[in-house]
Amino acid sequence: MTQANAGFDLATSPIVKTTSWAVTCITTLSHAATSVAVPGATLGDYVIPSVDVDPIDCMLDANVTAADVVTAVLFNGTGANISTGAGLAITELNLIVIPKNG
Repeated sequence: MTQANAGFDLATSPIVKTTSWAVTCITTLSHAATSVAVPGATLGDYVIPSVDVDPIDCMLDANVTAADVVTAVLFNGTGANISTGAGLAITELNLIVIPKNG
């Protein structure tokens, strides 16, 4: 029988981190990235990122890139620049890191 939560441990408390991130413009086919110190994060942990506003068709992803470091990337795959004029005014990045099993 396969468990629905195979791969991570719900009994382990997730790590929650909120930090400032000023993103106001991303040109077409470009990205904005930031690395955040997240004590306790280890390679292979699951990361759920969110920002404080609608990312306007941009793709948001985050991964543990080194022990205690999470890198978040916001990619603009659209055919136009996305800026504050279009409503992009990110000021806050929220991360939830869920430790992997083992």
